[in-house]
Parts: sequence; structure tokens; C-alpha cells
Amino acid sequence: MLAQISSQALLDLHPHIQVICAEQLERCACKSAFDLMADYSVPVTLAISARLFGLTGEENREFCTLLSNSKVNLISLLMPSPEGMTTDQRAFIQLLAQTLSDKDQEPRRDFLSPLLASLGRGHVQEQDLLAFACLLLFASSQNMANFLGLASIALLTHEPARCEVEDRGLSSEIINELLRYDSPVQEIPLFARTHKEVCGHALHPGQLVRVMIGQAHRDDRLFESPAALDFSRRLYPALSFGLGSMTCVGKRLAEMIAQEALGQVLSFFPRMRLAEQTLAYHQTPPVLRAPKAVWVHPSS
Repeated sequence: MLAQISSQALLDLHPHIQVICAEQLERCACKSAFDLMADYSVPVTLAISARLFGLTGEENREFCTLLSNSKVNLISLLMPSPEGMTTDQRAFIQLLAQTLSDKDQEPRRDFLSPLLASLGRGHVQEQDLLAFACLLLFASSQNMANFLGLASIALLTHEPARCEVEDRGLSSEIINELLRYDSPVQEIPLFARTHKEVCGHALHPGQLVRVMIGQAHRDDRLFESPAALDFSRRLYPALSFGLGSMTCVGKRLAEMIAQEALGQVLSFFPRMRLAEQTLAYHQTPPVLRAPKAVWVHPSS
């Protein structure tokens, strides 16, 4: 199942992302300190995700309420088990299925409709389509919020790197290095399609392969001084978006959201600094890395 995100879809979405970020920053500006996760990254990415699915009014509110509920774990919904679902998960899946059905019957001028058309809607099973929708939502909401938190920590604790971003802007190369330095996805589970030998290990069809990209990003055989945040790196790309035929179809969308959401908060609060705190991270499975909170003072 392959989907394509058109350049026009990204162009149409961009001004909405700009407005969503700007409005949320205005809400943060009246506070002497705020949590970059709960007060900015999470609500911004939820609003962007709702926009991706073309939801408005009551559907938008229900969507954001359910998705912000910690009981709705999008990772677990990628391989749903109906008997193990919570009430919140069932409600979310029903809303998602209805949204996809509506767009199939009446395509609209939104981000999701042409994306569904590129999948060949009539040739894709509903369960696979729901899994794809959950993956898109995870990438645009939970995963993106985690990246914004991790990237903010990296820049606020590395003054030279922050100054470089202020001078150069958030290019794709800088986003790539921020992902390499501290990626929100630390592990990618894959399944072998054929018999194959990798580094002396025999793989069989259907066998689970855990790709530890977080550790690969800190491999000193590939990266000189891997523990350093260095925007001049060019040799190897971060593995967060995959490579080759396994490159994430949402790579350009993720880069656009990251550049806009992170760029706006840095320019809106040029003197922002971390509040005194001990940074803590959610006890999630090893596949994810997510800060619990990132408290900042908008000005020093």
C-alpha cells in the first residue's frame, strides 16, 4: 500500500499550520512560564492533525478530546485487537472509520481526500486503511509533539546551535541533525519478506527485525563525535524517515510542520530559556522517546 502526498496538498496546508502555531503562541505569551509540551507542542500538533483530516466543529472537538486522552494509544491501534480495546479506543476508531467513509463517498478539498484516492480506496481493506490513518495521526500528532519537545531541549541547552538556527533558519539539514541527535522514534519494527542473511544472522520470512535507529545515530563508526550536536554533518542522513524504498511518505509533511512549529516558537520568544527543572521522560516502550514536560520562561 503506497500513498503519495502531493506538493499542492502541502502548499494548501502550509498557511493553516502557520495560523495554528501563531494562535497557540499568543496564548503562551501571557504566561511567565509555560510547558512547551502541554501548552504548545501537543495542542498545535492535535490541531494540525484535525486539519489533515478535514474535521471541523463538533467532530474536531471530539477528535481532539479523544486523541489527547492518554488511553488512546495510536501505536497500539496500528495492530488493533477488538477484544482488548478500551471504550475510548473504540470511540476513536469509530470516529476515524466514519471520517474515512465520508471522504470516500464525498471527496473534499482537504489534505486527506487525495491521499486516500492515491491508495486505490476500492483495493484496500478497511483494517489496513484504518492502520494507515492511525500511522498518519501518530506521525503528525504524538510523534511530532515529541520531536518539538526534544528539539527544543537540544537547542535551549546548546547556545551555539541555537544561534546557528537563528542565522540559517531550520533547513532540512538542521532538522536531520536534530533527529539524529535525539530522535522521538528510537526503534522501528520490521518484518523480513524473504530468506536473507544480515551480518551473519539468518532471517526468515515473517521474522521480526528490530532496527535500533537511536543506537545507530550514536555509532562512532558512522558519525564523528556522535554525542555532539553538529549542523555541519553531511555524510549520513538520520534514519528517522527511513531510506530508499522504505522512506516515510510523510517526510516532506513532517519537515514542513517541524520547520514552521519550531521556527515560530524560536522567533516569537528569542530570549526563551529553560526553567530550572529535572527533565523527565515518559516510561514508554523503547520504540519512543518522549519528554513529560519542558518548562520554559519566554524571556530571561
